[in-house]
Amino acid sequence: MFQSPPPYIRMPDGQTAPIEFAAGCYFCCHLEVTISGPELINIAYCLSKSQNSEYKSQIHETALKIGNKTGVSRKNARIMCPFLNDNQCGIYAIRPLACRSWVSVSKEACRKDWAAPAAKKKVPSSGLFKEISRKYHQKMYKFGLQYNAPVGRFELVRALDIVLQQKETTEYILSASGSMLDPARI
Repeated sequence: MFQSPPPYIRMPDGQTAPIEFAAGCYFCCHLEVTISGPELINIAYCLSKSQNSEYKSQIHETALKIGNKTGVSRKNARIMCPFLNDNQCGIYAIRPLACRSWVSVSKEACRKDWAAPAAKKKVPSSGLFKEISRKYHQKMYKFGLQYNAPVGRFELVRALDIVLQQKETTEYILSASGSMLDPARI
């Protein structure tokens, strides 16, 4: 049977390397994820419309575990994303750009980093996707200022916990007149 070759990405040194992540790979699902205001609103909107009420409590429990951990302390604690179910992303279709742009070329390096996060070994990945993510966040910042939407970068779990715990905020997001998702505003 014919198998297509794996997709390749260009590395910061100019070389190309095959992408080595696949469905069921979850080694990076414990890292801190930052999202833009529009991403926050979109994910909160979709979760609020969802029939799965477990996410709200999972997000809150995860936010409590995270506490004030950031960066390395968060990574070392290995607190898994509340959307990870059976090693699959439960919000894959609406996952943040930070998750979409985390592309590794060494599944083994990811596994080793997961097993010993304090070793601080660099997981090889493409700088291109990180640059795209950086530019996206810059554009979203300008969009937010222009349309009075939330601006800046927000930590995924903590921001969703705050938004989903506040009934008036959730109602505002879900309302047709107040929604940042109104196509006329985008």
